[in-house]
Amino acid sequence: MKLSVRQTNFIRISVEVMVILSVISILVYFSANQSRSEVRDYNYNWTVMQDGVSTKNVVLSEYKFPHIMNEGDAIILHNTVPAGTNNRLSISLLVYLSTVDVYVDNIKIYSYGSDLLAEGKMVGSGYHFIPLPDNAVGKDLKIVICAREDNAFSSIPALEIMPTQSVISSFAREYMGVLFISLFLVGLGIILMLNSLLGLLFRTRTRRMVWLGAFSFLIGIWSMGTTKTLQIFSTDLALNTMLEYLSLYLAIIPLLIQMYSLRHDSELWKRVLLWICVFASVLHVVIVSILHFTNTAHYCKTLGAFHVIMVVSLIIIIIAAWKPLKDMNASDQVLNIGFFALFATGGVDLIRFFVQKYLLANDQNLSHSILPLGALIFIIFLIMSYLFYVYNGILEEENRRTLTRLAYHDTLTGLYNRTKYAELLDELSAGEDEYVIVNLDVNGLKKVNDAHGHSQGDLLLKTFANNLEEVFRNSEHLIRLGGDEFCVIAKGVERSSIEHSMLKLNRLNRDASKKLPFQVTAAYGVAESKEVTGNDAEDVSRLADRRMYDMKTKMKAQTNL
Repeated sequence: MKLSVRQTNFIRISVEVMVILSVISILVYFSANQSRSEVRDYNYNWTVMQDGVSTKNVVLSEYKFPHIMNEGDAIILHNTVPAGTNNRLSISLLVYLSTVDVYVDNIKIYSYGSDLLAEGKMVGSGYHFIPLPDNAVGKDLKIVICAREDNAFSSIPALEIMPTQSVISSFAREYMGVLFISLFLVGLGIILMLNSLLGLLFRTRTRRMVWLGAFSFLIGIWSMGTTKTLQIFSTDLALNTMLEYLSLYLAIIPLLIQMYSLRHDSELWKRVLLWICVFASVLHVVIVSILHFTNTAHYCKTLGAFHVIMVVSLIIIIIAAWKPLKDMNASDQVLNIGFFALFATGGVDLIRFFVQKYLLANDQNLSHSILPLGALIFIIFLIMSYLFYVYNGILEEENRRTLTRLAYHDTLTGLYNRTKYAELLDELSAGEDEYVIVNLDVNGLKKVNDAHGHSQGDLLLKTFANNLEEVFRNSEHLIRLGGDEFCVIAKGVERSSIEHSMLKLNRLNRDASKKLPFQVTAAYGVAESKEVTGNDAEDVSRLADRRMYDMKTKMKAQTNL
């Protein structure tokens, strides 16, 4: 099925916009000052108090937690505010699911999460950019971090200190790469979903890409949430964290539906398994959302259940997508490469998550997820696979139309053939509409073939067929019954209109005869359905035949045909 002009233009404009945005983002990335010389490490000489035990001269990135921080556990950090420039300074602190209180000489200068905790809401995760007072240099700094959910965190990333005016720009430069990928996924998702809506309106194959677009959009949002780059757009840590979990929980649903749409012709049990996974994923999102918004159990507490659903779903996707290599077309092969990239990065990322959380909490190299990159690779390959799928579908549709045309059309003239004529008579007999049948017989075909050759005989038939199409261009059906016999079937027209058309046909035939070495003439007979009883189209056709042969006889009597 071909795309409409409007949709083709929309796709072209969307691609151009994405290319322009990508080029601008890359130029901004490389033109930005990549140096973070204004940022200083604030990782050393800390005193850490946890579970009543005080440890001095601690390097925070190397500090070993005795256990994972659970709800109600607190850790207190002490240090001295270092000397800085003449600019005001701020501290950058990454904390997960915890309230934070900061004191300078026992005077509270920053507090986060107490109001949310009082309302029973989830305390968010993210970077805290804590501005220090002008006179804070050399004074005692105390940071109190209290976990408000179980399994909140098991390490403290290195703190940084920087001029306050450089906080956002420094943060953006540090995460420019992952931010670019995330925004690309979000933008691509929006374009695919809008394009799919147009596909729904114009009934093209691209309407199925709405699920691919939704998956891309959700993974992009989750990527910004897990890397905390959402803070560039929103400073509400609770909202950002909620979006991080919700987008992750939702992302598996369009992926499963997209897989079903690509494998809708597979075995029933595979389709049932996919729909069971979709139902389980939707049910999970509904239940955990109710629990979250009623403050019974926040999203972060249901992550384990999602991991189970995700692993089972991915296994089922592999089973549903599997085909013997010999049965795979180009679309299947590209799709499988994309799935391999997604599953490989997803599996590695899941292992990374558990290793960092429970085994190597202080290894900051494990803090960066590779799943957004895997998702981007997967989406690119899935789009390629879908384009192959659409192309193959269009090719099959064209082949079907070609076969239909060969089955129902005369190869010489392009008009309908006798097979179609028989079907039309059955339809007319079964219907109640009034109609007119005109049977025509071209004169002199045998003489033209004998005198000028069969190529000229073919020219005679094609010339007559073209004139017939010119006259009856608004008619429903023009038919070549075979040899020199033709037929016109028209619904809802008066006999007088048909007679007027025949006069025009005779005039066109005379004009054509002046340019050819033979005459183009035909005998015809007209019959209306109301002239016979029982609405039998065969009877109407026979009546038109009799009248056509009567004319043929008269014409033979007048000329030597």
